[in-house]
Amino acid sequence: MNPDVVVVGAGAAGLAAAVSLAEAGLACHVVEQNDRPGGTTAHAVGSICVCLPPPDGDDSIEDFLADTARFLPADAAHLVPADLRHLLARTSGETLGWLRALGVPLTGPYPEHPHRRPRLYATAPDGRSFIWWLLRRAHQLGVTITCGARVTRLLRHGARVAGVRAGGVDLRGRVATVLACGDFAANDDLKARYLTPAAATSPAVNPTSRGDGLALGRSVGAAWRNMGTAFAPQLRFVARTGPPADEWSPALFTAGQAAGRVIPGPAGGGADEVRASGWAAMPRAYMAPAAEDAALILDTGELIRVPGAVDRVAATASRTAYLLLDSRWLPGGEYPDRRISSAPTMGFARLADYRAARPDLVRDARDVEAVAALVGVPAERLAGHLAGGPSWKPPYVLVGPARPVVTVTEGSLAVDDHLRVLSGDGTPIPGLFAAGAAGQGGLLLLGHGLHLTWALTSGRAAAHAIAARAAGEGGTA
Repeated sequence: MNPDVVVVGAGAAGLAAAVSLAEAGLACHVVEQNDRPGGTTAHAVGSICVCLPPPDGDDSIEDFLADTARFLPADAAHLVPADLRHLLARTSGETLGWLRALGVPLTGPYPEHPHRRPRLYATAPDGRSFIWWLLRRAHQLGVTITCGARVTRLLRHGARVAGVRAGGVDLRGRVATVLACGDFAANDDLKARYLTPAAATSPAVNPTSRGDGLALGRSVGAAWRNMGTAFAPQLRFVARTGPPADEWSPALFTAGQAAGRVIPGPAGGGADEVRASGWAAMPRAYMAPAAEDAALILDTGELIRVPGAVDRVAATASRTAYLLLDSRWLPGGEYPDRRISSAPTMGFARLADYRAARPDLVRDARDVEAVAALVGVPAERLAGHLAGGPSWKPPYVLVGPARPVVTVTEGSLAVDDHLRVLSGDGTPIPGLFAAGAAGQGGLLLLGHGLHLTWALTSGRAAAHAIAARAAGEGGTA
């Protein structure tokens, strides 16, 4: 029997849509190209950025919109659709409450400049937690999830999109089809066409983010938005090599049955438990350097400041940099508790967290000569750069390596505030919706946690729009 709705992609956006559709009483079938759910969310640190207005909090939508706009370059702010920004601000707090009701463990809120109030929440141990809890709820509701089935074509009934061809099989949706199949971070052709050379030549964190949603949408006349605007590549400390830890591998649910073992969710706890959970997740996370009053050492021996450094790193032969800290960051110094980077569970990590969880990235050096030897550059050259900057005082600490990667891209299908996919003339394509990175609609989401917030929030919003239309229009959207 064909379902009411077909969802393409089993990341956070697709699973949020599927669960919300099932909660509204609609039968849903999710198809995922990979052999397990997760998408880019399974590679994420796991932070969301939330506006919590009254009655649940004392934030304001206007302040949230103003603060998130502070992250954007001045020449990009006009590109962002106001209706989608308002949708995110209005409904992200509802998404937070929904996640908590599902059982998702969340810590926070944490402060992040230039936000004027704490808005960042982190799950434990990392982004895979969202996937696990969404899968658990999907299984309870009888959602069908088929993995290993890449969608190659959208099916049509007249003007309406009526389903997909996945793994060589036609799957028709009685009510709607939702594209939630990610961005184009791993599509070399699209990156070369639209992004900078530094981004085009940097690897994707998720190697299967091929832009399938863009291609599928374009095949039925959908418009694309802001393809050439991207905040990529991003500088990330490398994840530890080797097989991923299996204690939090997502359970796999196929055809409504558990195909993988179910793992108990993490217990709540105080600050020590939060940090311990973060330490457990740090080895597999791509964490973003965020240290102020620190510098990056390039393979040329040159020192550069962290903000805006990634293109310089990408232009070097090794595409590698190390974060340099001095005695101010050590116990007894000025900055022992200052953040080094983003981090799972706890939002941000300090040097002490790196020593506990990623000792493979931390190297102590008593003087400039020792630093130079660790990086592999001439000591005289490094000493010259140190002398030309702030007052650096030994001993030193190196954290790294960090390399440029593409975590997400911004270009997406055009959508309205009901997440309906729009054609080139701005009219909705009947039966077709999009969510997450595929349905970003021109939003530019610069700032920690915003992409994952949009994935979860837009998935729910698409489901609510489909359910409302199905109820009001005799079963089609």
